Amino acid sequence: MKKILLAISFAVMSVSAAFAHGEGDNGAHHHGGLRHFTSPEINVMEYENNFSGYFHGSYINMSPNKKQDGYEGYVIFNGNKINAEMKAKEVKGKDGKKKNAFSAKFGDISFEFDSLDARNGVYTFRKGEEKNTVSVIFEYRKGPHMINPVFVVKNNNRSYIVRMEGEACYMRSLWYSMMIYGMSNFDTNPPAQAKQAAKDADKKEPAGTDKEEKKK
Repeated sequence: MKKILLAISFAVMSVSAAFAHGEGDNGAHHHGGLRHFTSPEINVMEYENNFSGYFHGSYINMSPNKKQDGYEGYVIFNGNKINAEMKAKEVKGKDGKKKNAFSAKFGDISFEFDSLDARNGVYTFRKGEEKNTVSVIFEYRKGPHMINPVFVVKNNNRSYIVRMEGEACYMRSLWYSMMIYGMSNFDTNPPAQAKQAAKDADKKEPAGTDKEEKKK
């Protein structure tokens, strides 16, 4: 019985340590190779830290930000180009120690990393007063890396299940979770400017329609 308890305690400690990150470590370091994020309606590639691909009909393109830790780019939603960014900023915690604060902005939708349940591998993001989660499960662990992780996002009363082919360290999965969670907002709750652009497009009549009708 003692051996079983020790094994369970060790497993919990290992997972917690794997998800924890040291001071100044934001996981934004170079991450070479190719990674593929897929689901029935999702096809996003990451190559040499650059993201590009499709998420439920929207196109995403993001690259490392040269001025600060994080990523910058855009999303094309219903034909409209919308700016997107994810970043890490060093701040002082309540205990006086320095830590990294992660936040993102997809159009006018802003959110930030709130907390981590290391035992269950669950990231929580805060969007205003609303909180949503991204759970990470994987086939097995290879040192500090997860092999073929699966990201389960709960947002807008929906669940998005995205599989990543390849391996990722635990801090990188935070960036991946932010990217997937950010894109999930475009599906059922798109940014305000995208909604307005869609309304404006509906108001416009197809060119030449009136003239063709008069000729008839």
